[in-house]
Amino acid sequence: QEIPIKTSPKEIKWFSQSPLFTQGSELSWVGASGAKGIESIIIPTGNAATSETLYTIRLIFSEPDDIKVNERLIDISIQKQLVSEGLDIIKEASGKNKVFIKEYKNIKLNNELIIELKTNAKATEKETILCGVEMVAEK
Repeated sequence: QEIPIKTSPKEIKWFSQSPLFTQGSELSWVGASGAKGIESIIIPTGNAATSETLYTIRLIFSEPDDIKVNERLIDISIQKQLVSEGLDIIKEASGKNKVFIKEYKNIKLNNELIIELKTNAKATEKETILCGVEMVAEK
């Protein structure tokens, strides 16, 4: 069954490269492709709107471009709450084409996960990047 994921803006730039060039994780195949310029993604959880469950959310990133530390900085909100300010993929992953996973625990979700990405005001590279999302219900 197809999951009805919503993204914005309508015109997202997609990138893809061979996973052979992406390093740093067993999820290199996820980091080999992704979305540039994505502002939001809404993923249904399958839960009822009145049911609240704790999740661990993992966002998967890999920098495909030749940029330097502090050029692409991303502010990330989950469920309208700022969870990371000025996330620098190049810095966190220690270079280009290396997978970096940012994990957020104890995220309360009902029927949907809302992730928002915004370019930090200090960034010189204005496109956000996201390669993958993993959401796991906590016990």
